[in-house]
Amino acid sequence: MSTVLVTGAAGTIGTLLRRAWAGTHVLHCHDVAAPTVTLPGETWSRGDVTALTVPPGVDVVVHLAANARPGVAWEELRHPNVDGTRHVFAASVAAGVRTVVFASSHHAGGGYDRDRTPGVSARWPVRPCCFYGVTKTLGESFGRYHADRDGLTVTCLRLGDVDVRPHDELALRIWLSHPDLVRAFDAALTRAPGFGTFLVSSRNSRSRWDVTEDNRLLGYAPRDDAEDYTDLVGDAVSQQDCFRGPVANPHAPGR
Repeated sequence: MSTVLVTGAAGTIGTLLRRAWAGTHVLHCHDVAAPTVTLPGETWSRGDVTALTVPPGVDVVVHLAANARPGVAWEELRHPNVDGTRHVFAASVAAGVRTVVFASSHHAGGGYDRDRTPGVSARWPVRPCCFYGVTKTLGESFGRYHADRDGLTVTCLRLGDVDVRPHDELALRIWLSHPDLVRAFDAALTRAPGFGTFLVSSRNSRSRWDVTEDNRLLGYAPRDDAEDYTDLVGDAVSQQDCFRGPVANPHAPGR
């Protein structure tokens, strides 16, 4: 049994993990928002993540707290996603935490998904599709820095489209079911020491990601397949601007 601090614990992913881990881990939960429900045995703190204090005895920090809206302006993302993440890594090191699991995003490589590039790997250069994706690449860089400088074990999970079911063509490729999400975080809690970045999705038949080695190294075995929902998805396309195609460059030659 590990002692785990979860930031952003009142959100969708945080609530899923708290329910899965209740009774199997000692949970300290933190969020700027109040939880809709508290579970037996967990403790809570509230406040801005940039002021987070890691309680004594925490083994693992699971950092979920972020503004997760890809379409918002940089000014709304910088404080929680950049300053907040930088602080969480530094506070974890100061508290003697051994492992940080960072919830990154497929938006860190979303340019590949937008272009339907085959064989996408977490080892490829980052290719964010929006400012939100940029903040996630910075979070991964903070993790790499503290892994190298301080010996922190850092696991960055580039999560696919987390939802009860896929709702568009993009999600048929990158969907991450709720049960598979829990399986991925379970694996991350016990991963071998060191730094690693992993693409995480369900076992989707239409996936264009190359995750065989990621899954092996992470110790993750997804079970669900977005293909089961194709009749419900139909021809729906992603409504997120960053997946609708390249943005015209007003400074390109001839403009």
